Amino acid sequence: DPRWALHPEPPYASGGQLCKILELDPEDYLARFSRVNLCHGEWSALAASQRASTMLNDQPRALVLLGRKVERAFFGRRGGPGYFAIAAVPESLVLALVLPHPSGLNRMWNEPGTVTRARRAFRRLERLP
Repeated sequence: DPRWALHPEPPYASGGQLCKILELDPEDYLARFSRVNLCHGEWSALAASQRASTMLNDQPRALVLLGRKVERAFFGRRGGPGYFAIAAVPESLVLALVLPHPSGLNRMWNEPGTVTRARRAFRRLERLP
């Protein structure tokens, strides 16, 4: 069900982890973000790229992209700016921040400074016009 994509409950799931990382109250998080999975079921780079194109046609102001696969879906096979960077998605006016996926499987979040870098990058994105 798309309504549950990156939902903040339970708190140990990806959406709950993202709330903690970005220091957002779950209610504020739900009100501020449209949360979307690019694929349903098994990952498909083609389906993800098609969904990314559809999302860009809706011209969101900014995106927070979670993980390398999602980054490639928006920026192409070479990928985009990399983690913690903000860049315009090619052929659009949409800015995107790329963060590691907040799943419990991603060990990058255990590295010192990762959470701080994510928070700083997110705050930069929030301040952009």
